[in-house]
Amino acid sequence: MTNQPTTESKNKTILVIEDEKFALDSIERLLVREGYTVRKAMSRAEAKEEIDKGGCDLVITDIMLPHLGGFEVIDHVRDVSPMKEVPILISTGMDKDIFDNTTSRANDYICKPYELKELLVKVKSLLN
Repeated sequence: MTNQPTTESKNKTILVIEDEKFALDSIERLLVREGYTVRKAMSRAEAKEEIDKGGCDLVITDIMLPHLGGFEVIDHVRDVSPMKEVPILISTGMDKDIFDNTTSRANDYICKPYELKELLVKVKSLLN
């Protein structure tokens, strides 16, 4: 991780949808430190509201969300929102083989538990 925001992170906004506060706060700190603007959602209502606002360059969503599955989030982004073409990174604790067969609408995924450095590599790759 760098101490200075990179050129590619400036003016990039990332929506993080995660129901675990500690994980959400950790991801936010990492991304802000790297120079990204972070919008957050922990609930179904917050996720839909943030997605419908548009204006994000990347969506990171957990799949195992209470009252709103991550696949529903992906469907909403791809079918309804103004961010239909925005890359989506899924964060999951699901078995990789099961997950591979169900994620065709997402651009990439990362399996929990993961190192924050690994998340940052995926973020940068999807935004470039």
